Amino acid sequence: MPEEIDLFCDILKRTNSDDVLLKAAENSYESEIKNVEEKAVDIAEGVLKKLKPTKKNEKHTTPTLIDEKVEDNLRKTTPDATSTAMRPNFPVVEKTSKFFKDLKYDVSLDGVEATRNLNNNFSVSTNLDVFDKMVGANIEKKYNDYAKFKAGIEYEPFHNSGKLKAEYSTRMSNLYGNVYLNKDNPGVNAGYNKKINKNTSLSTNVSVFKEDAAFAATYNRVLKDKSELSLGAYGSTKYKEIGVTARIGF
Repeated sequence: MPEEIDLFCDILKRTNSDDVLLKAAENSYESEIKNVEEKAVDIAEGVLKKLKPTKKNEKHTTPTLIDEKVEDNLRKTTPDATSTAMRPNFPVVEKTSKFFKDLKYDVSLDGVEATRNLNNNFSVSTNLDVFDKMVGANIEKKYNDYAKFKAGIEYEPFHNSGKLKAEYSTRMSNLYGNVYLNKDNPGVNAGYNKKINKNTSLSTNVSVFKEDAAFAATYNRVLKDKSELSLGAYGSTKYKEIGVTARIGF
């Protein structure tokens, strides 16, 4: 077992977090998974209805529109550079547990996470990642009201693969990295999101795997009429394609 995983497990045991994670997984997943699944389905249906493309270029093989990204990632059995670099970000809905007063859920189209606060600055969580098809455990440390560091491990039992992840975020930016420990196609993924002002944001994502490499960059701006303009560039060695995208949402 790598030193990073040993250290992670040691932290969990020393803070009694392993019992917390097991209890959260055993009890809350039994009693509330139906509610969580229903909420995730509602979000998925709503997002896909609102984000249908007005025109598709059938020649493109790399998923560039949001509904294409969703379908492409849900079809995959193992992560690769293209699927991780093209992974979209979705809004998160927070649900408070009815059974455990200190447990809350973050539900989005691409996953579910159950979090328990151990004190004001430290929390632990378990998560289900739909796109990467993994289950995991995480620890999070808050430094102040705006900055926090999060690290975790995830495991995919069907192909005996894993993922190490780390994330540092502030009120205006977010930096993250993932290491995929797949036996056949290992790789790394890194991304950066920055909110330039209340109407403008920028995101970049780069992945380098044994079998392929890919990148995606997107510039988003809310216009004066409240419509959303999205400009992007992407590339994939798997599909031998580099291109640009543009989309306006009303």
